[in-house]
Amino acid sequence: MIKSYNFSYLILILLFIACSNNNLKTPKFEKLYEKGMHNYFTYRDSIDLYYDELTLAFNNSKNKNNRAKYLRFQGARFYIKEMPDSAFNHLLEAYNLLNKPSPLKASIVANLIALSSNAHNDSLYRKFYEELETISKTLNDPFINARYNSIKALTIVKKGDVLEGIKYYLKADSIYKSINNDIWRVHVLAALGKNYAIQSEYDRSFQYYLNAIELAKQNHMNHSLSNCYLGLSRLYLKIKQYDNAIQTTKELEKLTISTKHKARVYESYAIIYAEQKMWKEAEKYMLLSLQVKELINNPSAIAVAKNNLGTLYTRKKDYEKAEKYYSEALNLRYNYGLKGTGLLRNLNNLGDLYLNQGKENKAIKLFKEAIKFTTDNPNLRLSSHAHLQLAEIYESQELFKQSIKHYLIFADEEKELNEEKAEQNLAKLMVEYDSENQKRIIVLQKKEMEQKKIAMIWLIIAIVLIIVSTLIVLRWYYFQKKSLEKDIEQQKKINIQQLEIKQLKERIENYASNDQNVLINKLIDLLDNQKIFTDSSLSLDKLARKINTNTSYLSNAINSEFGCNFKTLICKYRIDYCKKIIKENSEFDLPIKQVASEAGFVSISTFYSSFKKETGITPVQYRQLIKAEQEER
Repeated sequence: MIKSYNFSYLILILLFIACSNNNLKTPKFEKLYEKGMHNYFTYRDSIDLYYDELTLAFNNSKNKNNRAKYLRFQGARFYIKEMPDSAFNHLLEAYNLLNKPSPLKASIVANLIALSSNAHNDSLYRKFYEELETISKTLNDPFINARYNSIKALTIVKKGDVLEGIKYYLKADSIYKSINNDIWRVHVLAALGKNYAIQSEYDRSFQYYLNAIELAKQNHMNHSLSNCYLGLSRLYLKIKQYDNAIQTTKELEKLTISTKHKARVYESYAIIYAEQKMWKEAEKYMLLSLQVKELINNPSAIAVAKNNLGTLYTRKKDYEKAEKYYSEALNLRYNYGLKGTGLLRNLNNLGDLYLNQGKENKAIKLFKEAIKFTTDNPNLRLSSHAHLQLAEIYESQELFKQSIKHYLIFADEEKELNEEKAEQNLAKLMVEYDSENQKRIIVLQKKEMEQKKIAMIWLIIAIVLIIVSTLIVLRWYYFQKKSLEKDIEQQKKINIQQLEIKQLKERIENYASNDQNVLINKLIDLLDNQKIFTDSSLSLDKLARKINTNTSYLSNAINSEFGCNFKTLICKYRIDYCKKIIKENSEFDLPIKQVASEAGFVSISTFYSSFKKETGITPVQYRQLIKAEQEER
């Protein structure tokens, strides 16, 4: 009886330890699968070795879940080998094996979304995107929610709404951080760095890129590290730190192994040299990038390379070559059905080139085509550019009805873009609110798990002796202590981060203020000294290019400094200039039409209405008034 009792007692202790241990041993196949996928997300090498071992462990298992994992790993293997069709087919087979929502199915659907996007298959992309949204809501799993938010962010950014995209990237980053998932967090941090750079928030962009690089190095994520170096190089380029841009590209080149990724390195060098107007070097590297993409035979990548060459030759003022490469890129997109932002940018680029060469009819055709495509592929920035160009062309042709139509659409789209900026603070607050909600959900899930564990422990305590209950108390105390230490450490980090954020905000505000002062000084010089307003083809976009800024930033600066919009400011300068000409030439009776033309007015009717609105009298009445005043003297 004593031996039997001791044996039962031993079994109960072992049962308790086994039940309370979170690191239960997994089968060999499961371990190999986890190692293989971890290797795929980090090192991206030796995948064939894992594949061979996984195949032996799998051995045609009839378990659907294991088979789906095996097919998913095969899909990853084919993706690395740059065989997207084979990767898609294996992932689709894995997807069809799984009927119920699960974390595995969510990961497979996310992979299918990426492949559908690369293949420009919009219908499949929408299908899998909607399914991931459904799975995310059904399971309410933090990791899946983060994956969904990052994919949603990318989808929104592709449509041109960068600020809204940042909101969802921040939400994804908050979740990944709360569950300590550094591998996926690297991708989100790099995306935030890229999108803050687009918004010209350079301090934030630098910080996110540097955080991403640090995490990528810690986790040996060489592929992700190369993406971070590429983004950082582009950031240095934006702030004209060319030596740093070259050095960062060299770091990228050291990590580049595959032929496919060499094109990115060549393209990066080309852009840096082009910014310094070192045209020979820029052309050399841009052509090397095109050669690599043609070798891989990827139509989308070739179209991008040719569009980039068109832009390079446009800046070099070699318009013949620019037209050649823009046209080739456009034909390639049409032949392969490549739509989206790339096509819209290509159409606008070629339209701008034709407009600069005075080929207005060709330009009109391309801008109309760009607007037509934005119906299915919304992009406010590219669409508003096309409408503005059409409005100004029609105005110069005195087709005022068509001009007004496009000006109104342009105004609506610009208003929407400006409203996005106005809502930036609100978006940040919403992100913080959503992040807090997500944290509360995670806390509740942890509490629920703890409650189940405590219930199991109490069941065992009811059966076993006092020693088992002692082990429970000691174990519980140990975890509570660790949790408390972790919370204290986390609070310290949060306090440091809040201080850094406050300092960063102050730096950004100073930077923005200085930047706007420089811009206004350049603008005043162009208007007062160079009299750029006498250019009848002057537009907001053209003026922005003169000052090396974007239209939205210039428009905001004009509103802030002069209290009016671009059109009103230029009109005011032109009227003042007309008054000066009439006053200086009152004895010679210059034709009013000549006075209007010299001041930059295209239409005499526009000049009359603007002059009367500004002075309260017509130009002829003003000249008569000046004559009368001079005769009295």
